[in-house]
Amino acid sequence: MKKTKAVNAGGLPIGEDHPRAKLCNHDVDLILELRAEVKPNGDHVWSYGALAAMMDCSKSQIRNIVLGRQRAQNPDHYVPTTTSRAHRPRSVP
Repeated sequence: MKKTKAVNAGGLPIGEDHPRAKLCNHDVDLILELRAEVKPNGDHVWSYGALAAMMDCSKSQIRNIVLGRQRAQNPDHYVPTTTSRAHRPRSVP
């Protein structure tokens, strides 16, 4: 089975397929799910700091994900991945 990557309408990779992504899509979904938990008094169960410590990233990264500033795009389509010449393993003689 060929591996595919998610791209936006402009053809740029998004989510965990982006070259600089530090979190996988599952981690982002987990962050959003945990942050949505609310105590009976209306306070959030998970703070930005607690989520950041659990995911080993910054509080601002967590905040931006929760507020939809980062990782908020949906894939427009999927394209097959290609291995560039620079990333191909070297053949051993």
